[in-house]
Amino acid sequence: MIKQGIALLTIAFICVGCNSKGTYESIQESNRIECERLPQTEYEQCMDSLKKSYEEYERERQEAMSN
Repeated sequence: MIKQGIALLTIAFICVGCNSKGTYESIQESNRIECERLPQTEYEQCMDSLKKSYEEYERERQEAMSN
């Protein structure tokens, strides 16, 4: 359920075209807090999903927008 929320938030973030590094980092921090609420068995997978740097995110966003 949390993973779906993270995915939806990521999609929403991409759709609105936000390119602010500060906004990205704030959302990532919020997602980290949500990961901390999960059982240990889900925690690590959740945290792994947050490893993408802003630069990687921005590159993927630009690629998606050009398609």
